[in-house]
Amino acid sequence: MRCLAKKTAALVAAILLSGAVTLTHAAPAAGPVAAPPPGYKAVTFAFLAKYEVSNDRQYIYSLSLRKRNKPQALYFKIPPAIKALDGTNVEITGYMMPIEDPVKGQLHKFVVFRNPITCCFGCANMINEYMTVTLKGDEMVKYTPDTPITVRGKLSVGGVFEQGYLLSIYQMAADAVTPAPGATWR
Repeated sequence: MRCLAKKTAALVAAILLSGAVTLTHAAPAAGPVAAPPPGYKAVTFAFLAKYEVSNDRQYIYSLSLRKRNKPQALYFKIPPAIKALDGTNVEITGYMMPIEDPVKGQLHKFVVFRNPITCCFGCANMINEYMTVTLKGDEMVKYTPDTPITVRGKLSVGGVFEQGYLLSIYQMAADAVTPAPGATWR
């Protein structure tokens, strides 16, 4: 258990097993059920998060203050197998969260998280468990909270800093956004 105490996890399990509460959605599968289209490699957040980073606010704050407004280096090592994905067309499944106001329920730019962040029993996603996604041109996609989605596009690997703050490690220029296998748009 990374961030839940064993007693809390046991209590949650007991509540779920009692049938008093039912889940409205399931976490996405470890990866796409079907093979990705030709030209795309299936990638999972489990793979992208294989290395240790700190999600501690003090650490992120100190990282962001170093060499403010100058090119910055990540203070953790991204494994070579993950760095090798830079510039590759990939397919990944996760949960959508807007980083801009939806326009008539549509988004151009959003974040895809490994785990839904609307669940009060979940852990916060680490910085290597999400990626920023920008659709090409002026394309838009329907904002679908709490529904697993599959995103395809060109992956960029490396720290993105804005005004000295580390925003993300993974970015994608998306070609397509669809419901994950077994999920439907609401």
